[in-house]
Order: sequence, then structure tokens, then C-alpha cells
Amino acid sequence: MTTTRLLWLSVALLSVPLAACRQDATGAVDGDAYGRASSALVTTESALEVSDDVLGFDPVLDRLHTADQNAMAVETHAHDALTGCGTVTRTGTTITVDFGTVGCTTPSGHVVTGSMAVTIGAMSLEATASFAFTNVTIDGSPLGGTLVFTTMASRLSVAVALTSGTSSVNGSATVGATTGAFSLDANLIATRSAVTTSIAIAGLVWTRGDCYPGAGTVTATTGRLVQSITFTSASAMSGVVSVSEGPVTSTETLPAYGDCPMP
Repeated sequence: MTTTRLLWLSVALLSVPLAACRQDATGAVDGDAYGRASSALVTTESALEVSDDVLGFDPVLDRLHTADQNAMAVETHAHDALTGCGTVTRTGTTITVDFGTVGCTTPSGHVVTGSMAVTIGAMSLEATASFAFTNVTIDGSPLGGTLVFTTMASRLSVAVALTSGTSSVNGSATVGATTGAFSLDANLIATRSAVTTSIAIAGLVWTRGDCYPGAGTVTATTGRLVQSITFTSASAMSGVVSVSEGPVTSTETLPAYGDCPMP
């Protein structure tokens, strides 16, 4: 499923950059649901990027291959992609990358210490990659837990169970691919210092070449506080979205990046 990883890394945690559109004049976002979830989700995003450094989803992980074939391909990719950052070993269908205690910088730009193991599985035209993180730090932040990826004909799903200090993220997401477009649906529970925020991403559609999604909603709920961001076809290039907080709805513009938004 070509380019799926690019979509996943840029969209799957869309709630993180969306927090920026909820900032007050001082730049603070801790007073809203997105702000409370942001630190846990940023750590998860980093874990996804480092996992992609090791795994190289497309074309390395092939649902038509056996687990052994995919494991050998992942081992080769990790050796080549990490270029000496960490020691790569394989036992059967499990690949382990030991980044050591000093750490090194991965292709995605993260400084990683500790070790991670990925076990490859295959069944019924599906390929799975199960990551386990042991005494890992990413850019100085501790990371523990698991990520389990499953590739299907036109979908990539991931089950998330990660912790970082007093923060954690649990849940699942599914990315779908059609001609020239991608979709995302997800349900995540982010906890920071015992405060829990649920993130629901529903029917998010991003067309190749557009600046932002052109359909779908992202909703964050913390206690009684519910905030929702709705995308329409007009959002795709302008970044203009509808933001609801309880009964109050406003129109806001998402953060700029590169040449986006476009008039």
C-alpha cells in the first residue's frame, strides 16, 4: 500500500498540530482538551516515526510474503536505513535494534537510546509488525509499551499502547487508501498526569495535493469539555475549519506550513 506511511506520519496524530489553532494570546493550550492530550500524542508520533525508520512499511512489509520473508527484508532495511545507528540482529521473525545507552540519531532526526524489538507475523493476506520498547528514550523522553501494525489490501491499522513518564496513549487507528486520497479513523485515549482525554477521528479524508483534509471531524473530550474540529471541501486548501466547544461554534484557520494554506 504505497505512501501509506507518509499519510500515517503526517495525519494520524492530526490532533497535535490542531492544538495550535486553539492557542490563546500567550500560546497556551493547556486549558483545552487538545492541549491536555498534546504531550502524550507527540511522544506517540515520535515512536511511529522511529518505528518507520526501522520497518520501512512500503515496500518492505509485503502482505503477500511469508513472515520469514518479511523479517529478512526488515532486517536488511534496518541495517541500510539506520546506517550504523544501533545494532541490528534477527532471531527467526524477530528483529532487535539496540541503540545503546549513549544513543544515536535515526533517519527521522530523533535521538534514541535503549532497544526495540519487532516481531513479524503473517496470515490470511495480512502482515503484522509488533513493536516492543525496552528502556527506550526518544529525544530524552522515556518510552515503553507496544505498537502493533497490520497491513491489509488497502488499509493499515495500528494498535497503540504506549507510556512516557506520567503520559500514556492507548487505542487504535485505521488508514485507508483510494486512488489519489487517504482516509483516517481513530479512537485514542491520551492520559497526562492522571487527566484523560479521548481523541476521536472520524471520516478524515486527505486528497493528494491538498494542504489539509477536505472532510471529517476530530473531537477531543476531557471530562465535560468537548471540542470538535470539522473539515469541509473548503478546508482542503484554505485550512479554514469549524471549531465547536459545547454550544459555541467558530471558524478558525489551521497553522500554516510550507506553501499552505493557499488562497
